[in-house]
Amino acid sequence: MQSVTIAVVFVYIALSTSGLMLLKKSLSTLPQLSAGAVVSLSTNVQFLCGFFCYAASFLTWLWLLSKNDVSSIYPTVVGLTYAVIVLTSVVFLGETFNAPRTIGVALVGVGVILLAR
Repeated sequence: MQSVTIAVVFVYIALSTSGLMLLKKSLSTLPQLSAGAVVSLSTNVQFLCGFFCYAASFLTWLWLLSKNDVSSIYPTVVGLTYAVIVLTSVVFLGETFNAPRTIGVALVGVGVILLAR
């Protein structure tokens, strides 16, 4: 992988993860998802920042797809993003990190290393 691609992968992971964490935090304040709740989210700064981060991650994803083989970039990006999301959900959302998740993240890491070769 070229150094520009590696940099864009990290930008994608940062945007996607930030977007998901912000969206989850803002959605968890709602008692239920309804039309009124969606309207109230349109003025929620946390939700809007999460939405724009996630939308920007999609644009970086399009760039990555245009420059790389799907068979290598997709599993690499999805695997790394999965691992980062698991870790950030523990830190920022208070989710649990148990043995099966630890093993899963480790296996994903091994898979990403094998794909990068």
